Amino acid sequence: MQRFLIFIISLISAMYIALSLMLSKSLNAIAPGNRLVIFAVASVIIFAAAFLIIKQLFKNTRCSTRSVLEIIFVAFIGISIFGCLTGMNFVGDVSVTENRQLAKFPRKNPFHERFPAEFNKFIDDRIGFRDYAKKIYNIIRPFTLDGININQALVGKEGWIFYNADNDNVRNYQRLVVYNESEFDELKKHLNKLQEFCAENGIKAYFIMPPNKSTIYQEYYPDFIKRLDKPSSYEVISDYIKENTDIRFIDVYGRLTEHKNDYNLFYKRDTHWNSAGGYLAYKELATTIMETHPNFKLIRDEDTYRCDKNDTPNDLANFLTYYYNNSPSPSPEVCVKNPVEINMIRKVDPHNNIMGHLKTSNKKGLKIMLFHDSFIENMLPFIYEGASEVKSVWFYHTSPLAYEKEIL
Repeated sequence: MQRFLIFIISLISAMYIALSLMLSKSLNAIAPGNRLVIFAVASVIIFAAAFLIIKQLFKNTRCSTRSVLEIIFVAFIGISIFGCLTGMNFVGDVSVTENRQLAKFPRKNPFHERFPAEFNKFIDDRIGFRDYAKKIYNIIRPFTLDGININQALVGKEGWIFYNADNDNVRNYQRLVVYNESEFDELKKHLNKLQEFCAENGIKAYFIMPPNKSTIYQEYYPDFIKRLDKPSSYEVISDYIKENTDIRFIDVYGRLTEHKNDYNLFYKRDTHWNSAGGYLAYKELATTIMETHPNFKLIRDEDTYRCDKNDTPNDLANFLTYYYNNSPSPSPEVCVKNPVEINMIRKVDPHNNIMGHLKTSNKKGLKIMLFHDSFIENMLPFIYEGASEVKSVWFYHTSPLAYEKEIL
C-alpha cells in the first residue's frame, strides 16, 4: 500500500506540474514549438524527484486507510497550489476566455496603499489554469443561480444578454460608478498630450467612445436590477472630455439613441454593436472629418444595402455554455455596395497588440491611424472607403504616443 501510494502521488505530481508548464503562456514565449518535449522531460524529472522525496518521508510511516486519504488530500492541495504557480501567465495581455485585458503587475512601491489590491488582482488574473477553470465555472454557475450567470453575462429580456465583468457593468448600469478627480486629471492629461502632439505634426486627432449596450438598450435589462435617476458613465465622461480637453470628441450617443428602434444596433448575444451600429458611429466620424477634409469620401445610405447576417458573434452566450442557446441568430447588417479593394500588408493580432496595415484602391483617400479595441471591427469597412492607407493598433491601456514613430 505504501509503495502504491508513493507511486500514485509522484505520478500525479509530475503530470500536473508538467502540464501546467506546457500550458503556460510564459513557457510558450520562451520555447515556442517545444512544449511536448519540455512536458516529457519535466514529467520524468519531477516524477523521479517526487518519488525519492515522498519515499524518504514515508520510510517509517505505517499507512492506514485514513492516513492514506489524509495524505492524498494534502498532496492534492499542495500539488494544485504548486501547479497554479508554475503555470502563472506573465506574458499574455488579453484573456481569450473573458475577452478582456488582464491586470498588470502594479508599478507602485509595495508600501503604497493601493499596492495590495492591485497585486491581488494581478495574481487573480494570471494564476495557472485560470482560463480552464473559468470554462468549467461558466458551465456550472448557470445551474447554481437559476440560469443567471451574473459574474460574466447577465440574461435580460427577449433573449438579450449583457456583459458583466465582475459586476462592474451592472454597477455602471445602476449609475453607482463614481470617478474621482485624479482619474479625470489622468484622462485630461493623456488626451491633451495626444492632441498637442498631433497638432504639432499636422495631424487631425479624433476620439470616439462606444457606449455600453446597456446604455443604449436599457429597456432589455432585467427588471430586478434598479437604476438611479442620474447621468450614465458615458454621459459623465463625454461631458468632461468636451469641456476640459482640446481633442475633438465624436459623440455617437445621440445618433445611436435616435435610431435604436429602427433596427437592432447591437448583437443580442454579444457585447458589440453590429455593422448597423458601426455605420451610425462612422457617419458621425465622417461628418466631422469632412469639416476639414471636404473631399473625404462619405458613404451615404444609398451607397449601402441591408445584408442580414445569420452567423453572428455570441461572446456572451458562450459564457452560458450548456445553459443558453448559442446557435447562430440573425442580425440586421449594413454593407457597402461597391467597396474599395483592399491590399493587406499585415493583419491585426488582437491578443498580441500586433499592428494591422493595409492600402486601398482609393489613391486619393486619407492616411488614417487607428488605436482601438474590438468595437472598431464593424466600422472598418466604412472607414476604408475614405482612406488610401490604414494602420491600426489593438490596445487597451497603452498611450498612442507609445507608437509615435509609427504615427509619424
